[in-house]
Amino acid sequence: MLEITRRGFDQEFPEHCDQQGAVALARRLRDYWFAKGYIVSTRIEPVFAKTSKESESGFTVWCVRSNLAGGLPPKADARAAPVAEAAE
Repeated sequence: MLEITRRGFDQEFPEHCDQQGAVALARRLRDYWFAKGYIVSTRIEPVFAKTSKESESGFTVWCVRSNLAGGLPPKADARAAPVAEAAE
């Protein structure tokens, strides 16, 4: 059976597979595409869980689901409305 460990990765790569990291990654994706004028839908969900009687060794892997297709946002119907600048 494949054993998944995080040893050695914490310093080099941000953690995107725990719930908090998946939420942060989903937010980054939405913010990136919003800045380019698109509204992208994201959600997180658990995809793998290892449970154990000892809570320290149990963990869940989370993933980000979105409406991106091939890494790109949907067609023009998902364009964000232009933001009107406030008049002084």
